Amino acid sequence: MKFSHYLIFAAILIGCSIDGEVDDDFFECTVDYIEFVDDTNVIVRFETTLGVETNYYYGRYTYSKIGSDYLIGDNMVQIKGFKSAGNQASFTFEYGENLGFFCASIFEVLPEHIHFTFDAEAELSDSSKNVGRWKIRKKSNFRE
Repeated sequence: MKFSHYLIFAAILIGCSIDGEVDDDFFECTVDYIEFVDDTNVIVRFETTLGVETNYYYGRYTYSKIGSDYLIGDNMVQIKGFKSAGNQASFTFEYGENLGFFCASIFEVLPEHIHFTFDAEAELSDSSKNVGRWKIRKKSNFRE
């Protein structure tokens, strides 16, 4: 009887350790929030995860607005179809062609990765005079 308990305990330990492992090569680069500083400047906080380590990087860019679209930086990122109601917003977030240069500047060896366009739901967390920080709370419909 004791031997069968030992086997069950060993199986549980092995199962937990396999499920709990983190791939050291796992890499993700995404955006955490967009902060409109004033009528022409924005701060974008990027979040990168490599294995179990997460780091944040900030970029300050100028932006222009065309209708409900925001063109940020020199083709760094774009917010398309921005719609807000009170402290909630939805939009499509697209990474620009020049984001690759930003990624290359923050890594000694750039991990292979793809920046996916996604639909976002955001919440206004810090605001004054029509500017503020939009924290992305939900990402969906990932596509290239």
